[in-house]
Amino acid sequence: MLLAWLTLCIIIGAAAILYLSVGHNASHGDTLVMPLDDVYIHFQYARVFAAGQPFRYNPGDPPTSGATSLLYPILLAVGYVIGFEGDRLALWAVGIGVLSWIGSTWLVFRLVSLPHLPSPSPRVERGSRSIAFWIALVIALAFAFSGGISWAFVSGMETGLMIFATLLTLWYMSRGDLRGTILAAILAAVIRPEGLVIAIGAMLFFAFRLPRRRWPILLLPLLAGLIQPLLNLILTGSATASGMQAKSYLYNVPFDWGVLVNNILGVIVRVWHEQLTGIDIDGVIYSTGLLFLIALAYIFIELRHSTRRGAGLLRPLRSSAGVIILWLLGLTAAVSILETAFWQFKRYQQPIYALLFVLTGWGLTTLLQRFRRLTIIPLLAAAALLIFSLTTFVPFVTYYGDNISEVASMQIPMARYVASITAPGTRIGVHDIGVMRYIGNRPTYDVVGLTTPGAARAWRNGPGAVYEAMRASPYRPKYFAIYDEPHGLSYFLYTDVFSFVNTMIDSTEPPHNVASAGHTQVVAFADWSRLQYDNDLFDPLAIKASKQLSPVDSINVAYLDEEDRHAYRWWQSVERPGFATEFYQMTTAEHLIRDLPDSGRLITGGEEMIISTRPNEDLLWVTRVHPRDEANLTLFVDGQFVATRVQPGGNGGEWIEISTLIPGRFITRTETRLRTEVAATDGFYMPYYHWFYQGHYLANTIATLPG
Repeated sequence: MLLAWLTLCIIIGAAAILYLSVGHNASHGDTLVMPLDDVYIHFQYARVFAAGQPFRYNPGDPPTSGATSLLYPILLAVGYVIGFEGDRLALWAVGIGVLSWIGSTWLVFRLVSLPHLPSPSPRVERGSRSIAFWIALVIALAFAFSGGISWAFVSGMETGLMIFATLLTLWYMSRGDLRGTILAAILAAVIRPEGLVIAIGAMLFFAFRLPRRRWPILLLPLLAGLIQPLLNLILTGSATASGMQAKSYLYNVPFDWGVLVNNILGVIVRVWHEQLTGIDIDGVIYSTGLLFLIALAYIFIELRHSTRRGAGLLRPLRSSAGVIILWLLGLTAAVSILETAFWQFKRYQQPIYALLFVLTGWGLTTLLQRFRRLTIIPLLAAAALLIFSLTTFVPFVTYYGDNISEVASMQIPMARYVASITAPGTRIGVHDIGVMRYIGNRPTYDVVGLTTPGAARAWRNGPGAVYEAMRASPYRPKYFAIYDEPHGLSYFLYTDVFSFVNTMIDSTEPPHNVASAGHTQVVAFADWSRLQYDNDLFDPLAIKASKQLSPVDSINVAYLDEEDRHAYRWWQSVERPGFATEFYQMTTAEHLIRDLPDSGRLITGGEEMIISTRPNEDLLWVTRVHPRDEANLTLFVDGQFVATRVQPGGNGGEWIEISTLIPGRFITRTETRLRTEVAATDGFYMPYYHWFYQGHYLANTIATLPG
């Protein structure tokens, strides 16, 4: 065991030094640059935590839930407090990762070399145990050198710590150590939300072994997993982390059950197809199908053995291998709801790979025990896995350097440039928020919504909602340092929101880029001066009519807070490509106002809203639309048909406003429900603003509003 420990420490230490050397050379003179912007999100939360403001991204801002891990920023904050400040915090983060790497590899070795393997393995004789020892050591090395796993440990993220907590839980569970299992499961549950899957499986394992009077102790890891959602609820008003709101299929807009199920099933199929082949759709090689096939064979043996002993479908949970099956299914389910399931070299899936190595080791040891004359086969299989892992290790070291170079060449210069042209305290609009905030040391507005309150929901609704949330926010940015491509951000390039582009920095275009989200970042000054116009009518007929009346209500479409206040809802009758909201800056009809910015929705079914009204008074309903597509509109008031209108098509470069006069007899309450039903042959009905005026309208002989 001492030989194994020293061997693993020396080899992993050498591998870590190789990674760090490549990383330092790619850092362009900095202490050590991390290969992912997300690492710097954790760094920023840790820095503010160390300053006494936990869960805040910008000091003084409200708490946010952008740090998906509860424990990891706290561990980083400890490093910050003891002197790992600034870019030196990267050394502390990698130190945590390397220790997790050594600990995880040792756990793989110990799990595979257990004297009593999970059933159905019998006690093995001395000679077979010696061979099993070497199989365990080779499998541990194959795990340590697996490209994606090794990357995870030195990436600066919490992934390596999560792998360690998963294997530690399995180790204590396999030994029947209840106390150790509970502590390890608690660790897993507070590192990442999917750690709750690990906790549930481990507690079910002991539920079959403990008397019912002791079951309450099994709730401790489950309660630990609920700490973060509870804190999120108390601090932000939502139990769901902002990362989930911004990146989960569960928050698709518009929401569609069919699309949701299709997306989830697509992720599940892809996850296990790539486990079988070892290659993802981008051509990155993670493992060999041999790993998956041996693990699958062992799972089959375990399930067959459990079924023969009766006790139904729950019988497998009495064994460690059976719990691993539950974990694999649970982790796959947790990953399947994420749009980011395959991002950053599949970091959310790395615990799955770790468990497959353990299952494979158990499978080879079981083969050794049952067919003692064929010892060469499991040895060769283990050696083949090690050789294959080494072939993936070298490319991932290269990817590490490539992506560090990307951060050092693109994102860090951008952050430093912004710091050089802005005063401290200047709010910067960002997409990738980590480097810009931590290195640039300027407060940020996060358009994705991980670290800015309420912005995640707007992000899911498209660029129009992003604009409206930003224009109304007390944290509205004065500058942007942002990619112009993701999720419709290119809309802003053609408006005064990006009024003056100071500079552009291009990506280094690494072959497998996980460090940046686009080809170019731009630094632009934001001009918000035209906001004074976008709430006003401009149509001459509507303006003349409204002077007889008084305003009673209005709805700025795509501004989600205002939509909520009016119980605004919209639906699609035909699904067509496009964002839920869009944002344009265009001239008005007759060019009365040029370059008017506004945002609105793209609708094929209809919209409905509740507005404040005065009973028995005429109602003037004015709607600003984008007349790009032709659409026929049917209007209803409290369920009664009142009029038809047409959104004229063929003019995508200017706004128009459609007026409808509704006689006072239709308005009977202080709150009135209005509804528009849409018939659009090819495109969309595109409402951007609704205004409502009431009074007693007197028809003008020169220009009379349509009823």
